[in-house]
Amino acid sequence: MTIEMKLTADEYNALRFVDGKPAFTSTLANALRRMAPAKALHHASNPRTSKAFDMGTLVHSLVLEPEKRDYVVVEADSWRTKAAKEAADEARAQGLLPILEHELAEAQNIANAVFAHKEASKLLDRTAREVSLVDSSGPAPRLARLDAWKPGHIIDLKTTAGSAKPSDFVRTGAQYGYHVQAAHYTAMAEELTGDRQDFSWIVVEKEAPHLVSVVHVEEFALRVGSVALASARVEWAKACETGIWAGYDEPETPAFPNWIEAELDDILGGI
Repeated sequence: MTIEMKLTADEYNALRFVDGKPAFTSTLANALRRMAPAKALHHASNPRTSKAFDMGTLVHSLVLEPEKRDYVVVEADSWRTKAAKEAADEARAQGLLPILEHELAEAQNIANAVFAHKEASKLLDRTAREVSLVDSSGPAPRLARLDAWKPGHIIDLKTTAGSAKPSDFVRTGAQYGYHVQAAHYTAMAEELTGDRQDFSWIVVEKEAPHLVSVVHVEEFALRVGSVALASARVEWAKACETGIWAGYDEPETPAFPNWIEAELDDILGGI
């Protein structure tokens, strides 16, 4: 396993596929929790973008690597015009993120909220940023890209359209598999260094006043994430070795939800 300190996002993304096989990432692990391998492969092969995703990417850039300026400001009020769309396409072709002026201002406000938060700033102090971990052993590479890392502590920045209140965030995080991501990152870092790794999220709300929290992953959530991660790795390795990314190939007889019994009672009650 190696640690890469200077890989750009494009260079890191280029490692996601080797000989047509997807590298194992926390994103793929979470996809395998929710869908069949064939669909997970399709999603890995065809990453989607959205305005929400772009805003998160921009905030990450402003907080973690403000000196890079890997975005282009498009002079337009919206993306509706042909000129704006063409400018956006040109920027993406150059590996840059196209943004509108008011979007940059909003993202900078979010980033400033992170900088102003005492615990978040302390956590980010003296950290390496956008650190790539690459494990080339096994059926296909295993990858992780850490937002920020200092000896023994991994930090991940999350923007949320919901609440940054820690108890609310972990409920959302459980749905999105953030505990699986934490397990993946800590496992790779611990294998590389031989040292135990703590893991924390810095969470910032997209909506003003952009409240910020620092959330440490609890041990139980990390254990659950590790079990889910191990299961996904076995499924991923099998698919990579055989070249068979299964769909829903076998017939099943699943139980219908309990609420259909209430529907039956309603029908019979009306007879």
